[in-house]
Amino acid sequence: MEALAELSISSAQEFIGRVSFYSTEMAKILLILVCFFFASTEALSLPSHNCSDYFTYGIDANGSFIGIFTADEAGVQKLNFSTRFIFHGAKKQVSTIKPYPTTTDAIRNIENGYRGQAFVQFTNSTSELPTLFAFVLNGKVLCRSSIDTFRKPFYAVRTEITLKTSQPIRKLKDTRPIMHPIFPQIEPKIIV
Repeated sequence: MEALAELSISSAQEFIGRVSFYSTEMAKILLILVCFFFASTEALSLPSHNCSDYFTYGIDANGSFIGIFTADEAGVQKLNFSTRFIFHGAKKQVSTIKPYPTTTDAIRNIENGYRGQAFVQFTNSTSELPTLFAFVLNGKVLCRSSIDTFRKPFYAVRTEITLKTSQPIRKLKDTRPIMHPIFPQIEPKIIV
């Protein structure tokens, strides 16, 4: 009977030794997989530009990245926005330019004495958003970057829009619109 008990104890100890060996190996494998996961994720970077008075990157209500353009002065009934972006990766990363936030609101803001605004949406960007290369408003170059510092190969896209109103425009002292990019809502999770 004692021999049987000793055999059971030694079998149990051997079993525990094997389980701890396998759990240690599994922990190592899990650690390696977690490291691969974190190494493969990369944050989307915002490129630098020399147009902070008239352009900003932001996030719309749907969580999409956008670029918002602002006119250099208020009181102008017709605005011709022309932009040019350069980027790497997928070809279709910049949408056509649209009035910001909507056509109706953009025209109303112009009529109320604020500077006109337009925006583009960025899609298919993996590691870096497209870089603003040039912004021209009513034929006046508001900002332009040097293409020499941009690594090749790259794609370029140009997009234009005209906003106009025939209504009288109100006069304001401070015409600069406040541009608050919308960040995604983060809801706290309650764990009971």
